[in-house]
Amino acid sequence: MPLSVTARLPCPSGTASVYFSPLPRLEPMTNSTHHDDTEHLDVRYVAHLARIVLTDEEVETFQGQLDDILSYVNQLKALDVEGIEPTAHAVPSQNVFREDQTRPCLDHDQVMGNAPSVWHGEFEVPAIIE
Repeated sequence: MPLSVTARLPCPSGTASVYFSPLPRLEPMTNSTHHDDTEHLDVRYVAHLARIVLTDEEVETFQGQLDDILSYVNQLKALDVEGIEPTAHAVPSQNVFREDQTRPCLDHDQVMGNAPSVWHGEFEVPAIIE
């Protein structure tokens, strides 16, 4: 399997090169410390699921951070929330609706006259894909 693929794709201003790199192939984990509770979750297991390759230094850093987060989640689980309605926002919110009204818009030719570059009646922008 190739390590990477570079493709040249046509675009309005010529061609753009697109670089593809396949995800690393990971073997199934056998001895993971994955648990269904929130006491501990192995960062290597999470990285495996996300197809992310971590260095030992990153595992050490992220494991501490994940343990801190899970500890906080356990503190929240200990709270008595009996009789408290679930909410998505701290304060009530509602949509403000108005009637759709047709209004005059800018003149197309005038707008395109201010554009630095026009292609087939539309804004032309530089390609951002390398």
